[in-house]
Amino acid sequence: MEDSKIKNPQAFKHCVLEDFRVLLKHNLDFSGFPELEKYFSYAENTELSKKNIFTLFCIYRLSYNLCNKKLKDFECDCSKDITNLYKTTYHWLNNFICESTAKTSEKYQLRHPDTNVLFKGDVMTSVFTPLKEYVKLKSGIQCTSSKTEDWEAYWLKNIDTIDIPEYAADFIYWGYSFANFLPVPEYFNTGRSNCGKWDSWDLTLAQIYQWYLDNPQMNSQTDNSALEKLFQHATRNENPVPYCTEWLKIFHSWENFVEQNYMQAFVLPDGRPKKFFSNHTLGYGLPKTLEEYEKFFKNVVSCIKKREDSINKNLNIK
Repeated sequence: MEDSKIKNPQAFKHCVLEDFRVLLKHNLDFSGFPELEKYFSYAENTELSKKNIFTLFCIYRLSYNLCNKKLKDFECDCSKDITNLYKTTYHWLNNFICESTAKTSEKYQLRHPDTNVLFKGDVMTSVFTPLKEYVKLKSGIQCTSSKTEDWEAYWLKNIDTIDIPEYAADFIYWGYSFANFLPVPEYFNTGRSNCGKWDSWDLTLAQIYQWYLDNPQMNSQTDNSALEKLFQHATRNENPVPYCTEWLKIFHSWENFVEQNYMQAFVLPDGRPKKFFSNHTLGYGLPKTLEEYEKFFKNVVSCIKKREDSINKNLNIK
């Protein structure tokens, strides 16, 4: 596989996968999946490149197999450092406290001490499902060598034959940047996923935008049909709609939601949410051609980069 250096090595600090790499280097405990050690050794000893990022992504995805709890339970979007950074970035979280979740001390959430309302970090546009479908389409591979083998393990074993172009590597890299994370209410992230097909922020924003159009007066009784459509695949016991409704009410308007969550890069001049490619809707959740995937990857990255600039400007980071 022809490889190339990422154009701006300093930019790797934006990629939260680097936090996982540092954690793994510090612990160096591969019990549970010892094969990962040789791949990590490669990722650790080569210059930052598209293959290196793809390798690190696969290792991170497979870390749930490891025995070490710090590595096994680490998630980029809800680590302690990232969760504290949400409080710094979003002023509507000022009164919330950062605490570990009930399930594990390695994942963190934000809780209001008076109301017990919870928010937890979520990846706005998820990487794995579109990347998997892209690699399948590009390579013609429709199944892994074993029915029980993870795609990521298969990719690592065939790392030298899988061609990841620069725009796909950029999608992985920026997909794990802080600017692609957002604190969201309970059940939000799994509720909108539809097995990863709808884990794309333009699709989510389209339904949030419609909710604000449907509720201009923000009455106690709201029209939640747009949210019910987005969360239609949520389980009955984990209904995100009431939690999401109360969250959206905080901002009082679509314009305030966009401003206070740094969403300007995802919105057209007339106020409507952008589409990452022209056919993108809930009914057409993933690209179907290589051309659509390239547009999708590039547009996602462009929006994330611009959002990072907005966040950094607000925090006075140069």
